[in-house]
Amino acid sequence: MSEMSEMSEEEFLELQAAFELYEKNSADGKVDAEELGKLLRSLGQNPDEGELASMVKELDLDGQGTMEFPDFLKMMSKRMKVKDGDQDLREAFRVFDEVGTGFVSASDLTYILVNLMGEKEDEVKGMMKEVKVTKDGQINYEDFISLVLK
Repeated sequence: MSEMSEMSEEEFLELQAAFELYEKNSADGKVDAEELGKLLRSLGQNPDEGELASMVKELDLDGQGTMEFPDFLKMMSKRMKVKDGDQDLREAFRVFDEVGTGFVSASDLTYILVNLMGEKEDEVKGMMKEVKVTKDGQINYEDFISLVLK
């Protein structure tokens, strides 16, 4: 339950109330993929059908394509951490983007990831191949963040 400890009581109660609203449509107190989509949209998220299917598959502990509140809570805790990580990454990139262009040097980013953060050089090279590098060696860090968090 350590993941849940980072969630505020207000966030917990909001998730619980939203889940209860959508579970009312089921006979067994569980939410299926269709209801999960509506539930997440009501919370300001917009997952596509593929994301919904993988969420349900990952958390489908009963094998019936549904999830109960504890499963939902665990999933949302992870999603909220990713959102926080997303913000942390943006803030870190802004430090290196002194002018505010939305771009950072690919060579600087590679150096930081390998030498300061301990990432493996071949993994970093692989990431760099997946992200578009401009002619002058710059990377749009929003694209990089999307790549890292997908």
